[in-house]
Parts: sequence; C-alpha cells; structure tokens
Amino acid sequence: MTRGAGACARAVRDSGELVERDSERGVLDAVVRMLGAGRSHAVVVRGEPGVGRSRLLAEVVTEADRVGAVVVAARARLPESDVRFGVAAQLFSALPDADPDGWSTADRADLPRLCQVLLAAARRRPLVVVVDDAQWVDPESDALLRMLLRRLHHAPLVVAVATDGSRPDPADEEALPPEDCAVLRPLPLSEDGVRLLCRAVCGTAPDDEFVRAAAAATGGRPGVLVPALREFADGGEPVASGVDRFAALVAEHRTGRLDAVLDGLRGSALDLLRALAVVGDDLELRFVRSIAGSVRREEADQLRTAGLAVGQERMRPADPVVAERALAGMAVWARRALHASAAELAHRIAAPDQVVGRILLGAPAVGSSWAPGVLHRAARRALAAGRDAEAATLLERALREPASPGERLRLLFDLALAQARHRPEGSDRTLVRIITGGWGGPDRARAADLLALRGDLATVRRLLAGRLTGRSAKDQPGHPELSALHAFVATVLVDGEELALRRQELPDDPVGAGVAAWRLAVAGVDLDRTRALARAALAAPPADQPLVLPRLSACAALVLADEADEAAAGLTAVLVDARRRGVRVAAAAALLGLAWLALRAGRLDEADGCLDQARAELPTASWAVLPQPLWLACRALVALERGRITDARRVLATELPVAAERGIAWAPLLYARGQVRLAAGDPRGALRDLQECGRRLAGKRWDNPALIGWRARAALALDALGDAGGARALLAEETRAATAWGTPTVLGAVDLTAGSLSGDRAEAQSRMLRAERVLRDSPARLLHARAQLAAARVLRERGNAAEAAPLLEQAARTTRDCGARPLARAVDSLRTRGARPVEHHRNDAVLARAGLSPAETRAVELAASGLANPEIAGALGVTRRTVELHLTSAYRKLGIRGRAGLPAVLPDVVLPDVAERG
Repeated sequence: MTRGAGACARAVRDSGELVERDSERGVLDAVVRMLGAGRSHAVVVRGEPGVGRSRLLAEVVTEADRVGAVVVAARARLPESDVRFGVAAQLFSALPDADPDGWSTADRADLPRLCQVLLAAARRRPLVVVVDDAQWVDPESDALLRMLLRRLHHAPLVVAVATDGSRPDPADEEALPPEDCAVLRPLPLSEDGVRLLCRAVCGTAPDDEFVRAAAAATGGRPGVLVPALREFADGGEPVASGVDRFAALVAEHRTGRLDAVLDGLRGSALDLLRALAVVGDDLELRFVRSIAGSVRREEADQLRTAGLAVGQERMRPADPVVAERALAGMAVWARRALHASAAELAHRIAAPDQVVGRILLGAPAVGSSWAPGVLHRAARRALAAGRDAEAATLLERALREPASPGERLRLLFDLALAQARHRPEGSDRTLVRIITGGWGGPDRARAADLLALRGDLATVRRLLAGRLTGRSAKDQPGHPELSALHAFVATVLVDGEELALRRQELPDDPVGAGVAAWRLAVAGVDLDRTRALARAALAAPPADQPLVLPRLSACAALVLADEADEAAAGLTAVLVDARRRGVRVAAAAALLGLAWLALRAGRLDEADGCLDQARAELPTASWAVLPQPLWLACRALVALERGRITDARRVLATELPVAAERGIAWAPLLYARGQVRLAAGDPRGALRDLQECGRRLAGKRWDNPALIGWRARAALALDALGDAGGARALLAEETRAATAWGTPTVLGAVDLTAGSLSGDRAEAQSRMLRAERVLRDSPARLLHARAQLAAARVLRERGNAAEAAPLLEQAARTTRDCGARPLARAVDSLRTRGARPVEHHRNDAVLARAGLSPAETRAVELAASGLANPEIAGALGVTRRTVELHLTSAYRKLGIRGRAGLPAVLPDVVLPDVAERG
C-alpha cells in the first residue's frame, strides 16, 4: 500500500519503460524481496538530474506494493530546504494511523520519539521510506533519517533516497556497511538506449542522425528525453528533418524546469546568481557578493546545492542557460545597471582588460575616461588571437564612449580590420567613414589603401578625386600618397589610361614609386626604370611607409621583371607585417601574390599552400569582387600543371557575382579558362576566351606578355584550327612585346612557342635551342623544363644524344620536384625510349607538298620518331586530343590511313615493329 507517493507514481507514468537499467532493477528487486523476509536495507540512487533517479525510486514503490509493504514517500524541494521538519511532515502525513501528536512543533529533542513512531509502524508491517531529491532535505528531517538508518535493523525497513551527490546524503554520513546499503549510479543512455526510447515513444524506428542528435541534445538523460519525445511525437517523425524541432523542444523543457527552480530562490540568492551571470568566475566571490548587495555565504552554498552554480572562491553559473535565465527576469535598465556597477568594480580592482571589456558590453555608456582604452586593448587582444567578431563587438561598444579624436580614429581603423573577415561590407563602410571624416591626409591614405585592397576601387576613385582638387590640395599632408593611390585606381578602372611616365615625373616617395613601377610593368616598357622604382618602393620599412597597395604593386612589378627572389622577400615582409597588425585583407593579398609567384616558378605545392592560407586568412566569401577571379585562376592553373583537367574545370565553374565579369581581374580567369579548354582539346572555345582576355588587356594598354601571355596561347589555338596566318600574326605581336620588355622569361617563352609552330625546320630548331639558353636565367622553372625537353629532342634529331642527356636529366628532376606530371611523363618517355635521328631534308618536301600546317608537321615528325600520342602531347605542350586532331588531319592530307602508312610516303622513316599507340 502506497501513501504520499504521488510524485513517484507520476514518475512511473512519465518516464516510460526502464531502458539500460537491468542491473539497477535487479538490485532493487533483491532489496524488496529481502524486506519481505524481514531483512532491512538502505538504497541510495546518485546521478545527475534527468538521468532517471526518480524512475528508479518509482521502481522501489512498485515492487514494495507487490510484496504488501507500506510505502511513505516525500520529495525535498529547494525553496523548503530551510523549513523545519518539512520532509518529515510529508512522511508522517503518509503514515497510516500513526500521525504523532505535535510533530509540526517538534524540535531536535523530539527526534527519538519521531523515529520510534516510524519503527513501530515497520514492526506492524514492513515499511519503505522513499525520499527524492535528498540533497535539499531540511536539517531536522536529515537528522531524523540518519537516526532511522542507525536503527535500520530494529524493524523490517527500507530507506531509499535519490540525490545528485552535491551534498553528503544520510547513508554516507552514517557509513553503513556495504551489505546494508546499495548504491546505484545510473549512467546516461547510450545511443542504442536512446534509439529504444525513441521507438517506444514515437511508435516508429528513428534514423541514425536523429538518434545522434537526440543523444547530444539530451545528454542521454531519459528524464529529459522522454517528455520531449512525447511532445515531438504529436507532430513529427524521428528522422533527420525533425532534429531542429526536437532540439528546440528539449531547450524549452530545460528552460521551464530551470525557471521553476529560479522562482524558488530567495531574493539574495537570486541576486548573487545574477551577479555571477554578469562576471562569471573572473572575479573572486568576495567581490561578486559586494556587487550583489547584502549576500551571505549561505546563499552561495544554496546555489551550489541547487546545481545552479559551481566553484568555490571563484564561482560561476552552472552553464550559459542558467546565466541567461537568471538575467532574463530582470528589467532591461536593471540588467544594464548591474553590468555597469560590475564593470566599475572590476576596473577598480585592476581586473584584466578582457574581463572589464566583456562586462562593459552589457552596460550603457559609462562616460568614464578609462572605458574606451579598456575596450580597445581587449579588442586588440581578441584580434591578435583571431577572434575577429569579438574584437568588432568590443570596438563598436568603445565607440559609444566619449573619446579623443585620435583615439576614435584608432578605434575606427581597428574596427575596419576586425570586420573584414565576417562583415566585409561593414568594414568598407567604416573605411569610407574615415576617408570622408575630418582626419588628416595620411589617415585618409591608410583608409583608402585598405579599401582599395578590399577591391572597392570605384569608391576609392570617387572619394579621392574630391580630395585632390583645389588650389591648396598639393600642400596638404598626405597628398603624394593619395595622388599615387588615385593613379593606381584610375589605371585599373579606366580604359586607355595613359601609362607613359616622363623621367621628370618619376616620384621620389616610396608610395608613388611602387605605383609607378607597376604602371610601367603592366605596360611592358622600360625594364630598368621599373626595377629601380620597385626597389625604391620596398626600401622604406613598413613603420615609415605603412600603405600596403604600393608595396604589393612594387612586388608585382618585380615578378614581371624576373626578380623573383626580391619579389618573394617583399611579399613575405608584407605578410609578416599584416599579420602582426591584424590586417587580414593585406595578408590574404600577399599570400595570393606568393601563390602566383610560386606558380610561375613551378612550385605547385607551395602555390596550393599559399592559396589555402589566403582563404583561411580571409574566406573568399569575404573578399570583394575584384580578387576572387585571381584566386580561382591561380588554383585552376596549378591543377592544370598537375594534369588534373577535371579539377581545373571544377574550379573555373565556381559561380561568381555578375560584377566580377566586369573587372580587369576577369582577364586572368579568361586566360586560365582558355588554357584549360586548349588542354582539353577545345581550341575554338579556348580562342574565344583568350581573345576576350586580350581585348580587356588591350583596353587598359597592358601589353606586357609577362603579365598574361595570351597571344602565344591564342596562336596555338589558331594553329589547331588551321589558321596558320593568324597564328603567325599573333606571334609577331608577342615577339615585339617580348622584345620591348626583354626579360628572359618572355623572350624564351615566345621563342619556344614560335619554334613549335614554325613551318621552317631550321628556324624551329634554332628558336627552340635559343629558348633553352635564354630560359636558363629565368625563374620560370617549368617553362625552362619544357624548353629543355624541346632542345633535347632537337639535339637528338641532329644525332647529338650526348648533349641532350644532361638537359633531359635536369628537366626530369625539375618536373618531378614540381609535380608537373604530364610534362614529367613526356620527359621520361624521351629519356627512356629516345628519338631516332631522322634525315628530314627529303621528308620536308613531301610534307610541304601535302599542305600540312606547322603544328601538323611537328606532330607527324614526332610520330615518325617513334613517340606515342601522349608523349607527343607532352613534348609539344598540348593535349592528347589536339595531337589526335593534328595527326588525323595530316594523315588525310598525306593520303594514308594511319601511322603505319608513314614509311610509304616519307622516304626516311622506318617505324618500329609495334602497333600504333596512344
């Protein structure tokens, strides 16, 4: 018979079947059976809230009813933890015919009499005493339970208590021997257990994703899981699509339980919890108590006992939900006032800046002179640690405090840096605010520099134009820097901008020198002046010249001038300084420059690594429209050098804003797309992309083939389409531009392409050999490896295998180190198989009469030398599909059906006795 056990009965109904509790049930069944035989026991169920403590006590009640025992039950509550004999009152009110007179006014002297009342009831009929949430038992009832436990064997008796373990329970303090006390520690459910409960409550099998999510959201606690599942089952199935709704229900249930607990707190304890919610464990408890007002140490003990706070001298709310709910009950003005007083105290006791700054976030403007500095220092630490969003929040809060103009300017600059990663549009607006504000020219130049790096060149041009006009503009501080930035932006945005610089116009400041070097470099004129200007721009340390764009411009000019080591040093210096100052956009730009430099040098792994770092420094979604095509083009060209055409196509298929197609940065992407299409055997599509690339560059008068050698690649496409005249015309333009610039890279590249397309054998061989010699002084390692392969083939054709061997050895080493697999295969093929010397003078006449194009002629010659189609593709720097098209066309013109017919029409060819390969 059960009396006073309503809570336990409800637990049976609400918790459903016991899952993964077989061992606990076995212990409880044994305890109750022994009670029927007259043996007494104590049972302690310890575990965190929701793990099923009440459900196990309910199991005791059920088994006790089954054997005919009397059950009296009580539940302790936090708000009643100081009510004398509160739990004892529940027990005695449930005890049949044994309500002792005057228990409600009893004191500790009456404990033996009250204990005897319970023992007498147990002698008449076995008795089960059940107390849930024993950690909140009032002191007098606790003393009664301990007295009862000491007399456990005076009558048939079971005392079963459930506790969270935050306070010693009566069984602990009485040190009962193990044979008299069973301690159960139910654990959270496994995923299998969660799956069983989901199926039992919802009536259908859950999928794995829902089970994992339910286990994570509830911590495997059945007391949380089952009520949420019951409500969830009314409108959903336990599948992945219902995860968010279930998680919201769990949070709602938790919030409801927590609010009920908070409602039971006394005012001073709640005040302490709210103060802890504001300061956390960053301040010692003695300081937190002074913030909360008149708070005794007992209130701290109460919070710990209730599971609302943890820690001793440095306490904090048990979790963020507790903190949020504690503050939610306050009026907005009261919550802000609490933050303000806490911040004042934290500042007075010299708490760390990040602690005071965090507290100030919840306070209104305090108007104190110390507040902006504290928030700024905390923001800089967050920015240095990579917590950009936190830094931006602190800086925005600092700007609400009164500050000097200089301090406000510094706050705005750092805010723009902090916003660049997660709120790039906000960063742009902050920089515009600086440019249009009342600050001096150097500060405007810094802001314009960062805004231009972000890629908003049109805004920079519009804002600077107004600052550079007027009679006194030239006399203003910062005018040279602003003028140089305006010139850079105009060069990028305006078609036909005049690039020629007269010697008397050459700037003598590092900012102007960097921009001027870049303008000369893209125009492809005056290599010596370009180098001198670029070096002058990089000579000043970043502390003296902090603008990034002119430095990057100088580095780009050095790259085009074949001064790769100096360019790498300059870019690395920009990167180091940018990371030190937290300028993510500058760091990303420097890494992008290093990636392009590594690609030119054939260091493909390094190029990929720099691209990955650039994206980590500043996610591409946070980049402005202008830089995004540059990143994609570089990634695609790296993949192409590795022979991964599918990867390159996938990169180039990335969707970009429509505005990206209007910028000049679209030209490198068009070039990369043309390269990939050419490699994939689509010369017509490649020609369209390459010609559009050239049209855009020509509109800017950016004629330097070192920037983008689009003419050479377009010539290959034209040749593949049978337009030899068009190919020759483009190569002639490329040769003129390369000669005007004069670096080994552009001179060697044009010779190599011209040699592969020339219909004159002597000229072709001469230009290929010259390309190899010139490219020895170029930092473009893979380009030199291609020239070495071409030169080695020429030398072997002439019978100079000894001269060809070291070239092939060097090319093999380079291609292997760089990871350029297609080129490496071509080199290895020529090294291992060789090419037989062929007397060409009689073959030339046959091929000329047949009307073969230069490209078809070279493909036939290599086929006649014994190379398979893939090897020919590698040797010529084209795709296998292009080789197949050339050979098919050549065979048709020669009147043969395939490679096997070559000996019949070319008198000096004897093919190996093998089937045609490739």
